Amino acid sequence: MLFFSEVSYSQGQQTTSTVDATTYQLWSQQDWNTLIETGNLAIKNGIDFYYLRYRLGVAYYEKQNYHRAAQHFQKAFEMNDSDELLKEYLYYSYLFSGRNYEAYFTEQTFSKATRRKLNLGKDLTFKNIYVSWSGQQDAPESAIENFNSSIGNEGLQTVSTGFNLFQIGGEHSAGKRTWFSHTYAHLQKSYFLFSNIDGSTVINPDETVYLNQYYIGTTTLLKPGLDLRFGLHYINLLNYVTTVTSAPRPRSFRTGVTNNDFVGSAGVNRRFSYVETGISSSVSNLNGATQLQQNAILSFFPFGNLRFYTSSILHYQSEKAGNQDWRTDLIFTQKAGLKLMNRIWTEAFMNFGDQLNVVTDNGHTIFNDTNVTTSRYGIRLHTLITNKMNLLLDYSNIEKESRFTGGESGSVIQNAVPYETQNLTVTLLWNI
Repeated sequence: MLFFSEVSYSQGQQTTSTVDATTYQLWSQQDWNTLIETGNLAIKNGIDFYYLRYRLGVAYYEKQNYHRAAQHFQKAFEMNDSDELLKEYLYYSYLFSGRNYEAYFTEQTFSKATRRKLNLGKDLTFKNIYVSWSGQQDAPESAIENFNSSIGNEGLQTVSTGFNLFQIGGEHSAGKRTWFSHTYAHLQKSYFLFSNIDGSTVINPDETVYLNQYYIGTTTLLKPGLDLRFGLHYINLLNYVTTVTSAPRPRSFRTGVTNNDFVGSAGVNRRFSYVETGISSSVSNLNGATQLQQNAILSFFPFGNLRFYTSSILHYQSEKAGNQDWRTDLIFTQKAGLKLMNRIWTEAFMNFGDQLNVVTDNGHTIFNDTNVTTSRYGIRLHTLITNKMNLLLDYSNIEKESRFTGGESGSVIQNAVPYETQNLTVTLLWNI
């Protein structure tokens, strides 16, 4: 009882010296809860010094509240940037919070001895590389067998029948505060095609399109908790189109058609103790149309770590195709992440709203299928195999709808063909 009376007395008559003595005693005894209470009251009363921030950071770190720990360690770092142990605490607080760019920036301040101690290696340029494969299940046979091909209007309609996507990418620094990410992707996609153009009707159940894509993105850390992001995505499409000549001797032949699409994106992210927010915009010309999109994200970390978190993302898209008026759609995505056990995390998500030519992840991910995604939900499993190797497994269940699109007016004819498919992605990521 005497100890708690002394703590209560010191809180009632706080000075720099009493706070220093009390928080040192609490830090030595590893009484993290009382230290946090005493230290936060001192800061509220205008008392602030290096060791107070350092001890508060350690207290939050030991309670695995890495977001709050990083906040206090960062304040201490601004007062004294030469303490190597402090920098270790700050680095891991950022890393365990999922704030990788702040961790990368802190890593650059380490001495050679600290880098050897933490087994970080000598290379400060390259941060990670990854390879990824994605495959989508064929559409059910009923979607094609029951297809209505008696439409008299001119236009076309497709039904996706699966794809294989391979990606390779990596991330590297360009100075102390800027990082570049690069991705090359190759996609081979098959689809059923119904086309009625210029009086010629074509039905081909086995069309193929090939996409080669390159993405470059930048992240600049303006200050801890605030970054600016830009992205540019180039898509080259090679599609073999079947054409039928008119009577009296109709013949069919295939011609390779190439299209080039672009996506540009810009955004800003702000991180606080338990909340992360971000806004971004993109412009694109996917599938011969023009898209403008605005995005907002709000993530919540109730425990100050990655043990449990939620992310809510809102997309507002405007699209103009041909002579159509601008079409607008609102898409909402809800995510929830959970740490299952040591080295294993899971994340579930669900989309609401029609997705057609939607752009996400600062322009890195595009949904440019000609079929509309009406619903999408899934789960991710993230396993840390070693301290440097990560395995990510993503499963998605997707409800789609194929629609007949008029060739001249661009209007959508009511020949909806709903179907369901699944997608699996396997990713290996190495932290260098």
